[in-house]
Amino acid sequence: MVRGAPDYGIYQRPAIAEQAVWHDDFELPVLRWTPLAVAPGVAAVLSTTTHFSGNQSVFLDAPAGAMSDSLISRRFPLTQLGRIGIEFFVQGFTKTTGSFIVTLTFYDGTIPSQAQLIYDTDAGTISIVHLVAGVATTTIIARLVYMVTQEFYFLPIKLVIDTVTDMYVKLWVGGVPYDLSTYTMTVLAGSPDRYIYVQFRIDGSAADDMWMYIDDFTLSQNEP
Repeated sequence: MVRGAPDYGIYQRPAIAEQAVWHDDFELPVLRWTPLAVAPGVAAVLSTTTHFSGNQSVFLDAPAGAMSDSLISRRFPLTQLGRIGIEFFVQGFTKTTGSFIVTLTFYDGTIPSQAQLIYDTDAGTISIVHLVAGVATTTIIARLVYMVTQEFYFLPIKLVIDTVTDMYVKLWVGGVPYDLSTYTMTVLAGSPDRYIYVQFRIDGSAADDMWMYIDDFTLSQNEP
């Protein structure tokens, strides 16, 4: 897995650098994301229960119930067009009709484009949402995705999109690469906004209690 440099000390890169990188290991006393919940979902918190590195991760919790929801989101400045990548590590449990949803939306000042990953740990599948003849379609990309909630195991995931072509590029799951270059991202209503939006969400249901720990998030712009 390609890793970005942490955003501290001599390794911090300015936003206008050739490759802008932002990293969050969730080790600070405060969460640098916006948490939100829909009851019985619980607002995300920093947790020392389990972690991939350091002593903390962020915990999303969606107890069983209709409309149960727990999420974090953040807006990042858009520094340049090109390929954008997000990388993160997760440990948790979801099942149909709920899921863990990762949303990466690119606002370029005209027509936003959006990529989404949908992870069902019970089924062991990761899907993407993409356009087919102008219609948003969900397609399973990875099967038999391994997850265990013991001994600090975290699954590494990385997604790269192209903001010039509005296409997916590649997905890595547990070190396994998947070519997504034939899939078009979905589009949103026109907007003058210019930023990158990232959201992690547990979309729960009455099926079961669902939850996810997230650690070591990295956003990179101008991916090779």
